[in-house]
Amino acid sequence: MDGSDDPYEGFMYLALLYVLGGSDETLELAQKLWEGITWQWTQYGQISREFDAYYDWMHHGEGYLYLYFLGLADPGYLKNRQRAMRFAAMYTGDDPEAPNYDKEKRL
Repeated sequence: MDGSDDPYEGFMYLALLYVLGGSDETLELAQKLWEGITWQWTQYGQISREFDAYYDWMHHGEGYLYLYFLGLADPGYLKNRQRAMRFAAMYTGDDPEAPNYDKEKRL
């Protein structure tokens, strides 16, 4: 299994195309593809809780541009807003399942 960021990269610009004037179907397809890729790579075991469980920040950034563009395209879409908040909590110390930050030590 190489890079769960790669399938996201292949479709991420659909959401940006929508922002630039694409049809509603473009945004619907972009969201559907995000869901499908996320499901598929979760089945492989590389994605956990809809977040890439491996790799480094460069690859995370490449893969999550897709989610950023979906947020830009439809900032009111509840499911993506919830994802963004959940992913942020993994790095602020607010997610007990992701001990990545010590609030007391600010590390």
